[in-house]
Amino acid sequence: MRRLQGFTLIELVITMVLLAILAIATSDFLRTGSLIYRQGADRQVLLGEARFAIERLNRELHNSLPNSAMLSPNSGGDANHCLTFVPTFSSHTYINLPMAPSSSASGSVVTSLNQPPVTAIGTAWLGVYVLNSNEVLDANGALLDENSSASADKVFRLSNITADASSGVSTISFASSVSVSTDSPSQRAFILDEPIRYCVEGSNLLRFQPADSGNGVLMASKLEADSAIQPFQVTPASLTRNGLVNLRLRFIENREVVEFNHDIVVLNQP
Repeated sequence: MRRLQGFTLIELVITMVLLAILAIATSDFLRTGSLIYRQGADRQVLLGEARFAIERLNRELHNSLPNSAMLSPNSGGDANHCLTFVPTFSSHTYINLPMAPSSSASGSVVTSLNQPPVTAIGTAWLGVYVLNSNEVLDANGALLDENSSASADKVFRLSNITADASSGVSTISFASSVSVSTDSPSQRAFILDEPIRYCVEGSNLLRFQPADSGNGVLMASKLEADSAIQPFQVTPASLTRNGLVNLRLRFIENREVVEFNHDIVVLNQP
């Protein structure tokens, strides 16, 4: 009678142990790969969010009113954690504006291709020869137009702009009779939008427009809270150089820190 062949109990146990070791090694390899992929995906999301916020700020600030950038504390009292500036719709060479001591409710400028259609008061302002942020903004970020008691008579509400295609000249109408305090050496005037404020609040970067509103839009998150680095620095323009705004934002994700150090040039053409 033939003897039946098979596996012994010891052989089965050894096989099961080897399969278990192989399964553990394989699952650990898959888990490590999955973790690396997730961390890479999170890093890309973080970088994309940060780059979007910085590019948005760069575009708005680069086309802002010269000398309008202002630093202020955030809601927690952290100094220089808010950056306020005045964006522009368009820039013009003015032909006729009511210069002090004269006053008038209208003036004329050379038509610009990107000038806005102004049909109502409170949607656009005219700014002339602004040399400091305190000539255009108050401490809360509101425009110092002719209605403000602290007005420097350099920012005025517009009620209408009418362009003459044949002459290339636009007639601007003010909300009331105004008198411009200082003539621009290059006869430069800017049509202004509502002020914008960017604030670092804890781990979030918020955008406010108008700047003195209480409703901020989240632009980026996961900023390093309690960072000793100042997020915004402003170097004023001079007769020989443009204005400069430095951004230093540190983002943290899974204990990995990514820092953006970016300079934005604000053209000095008052």
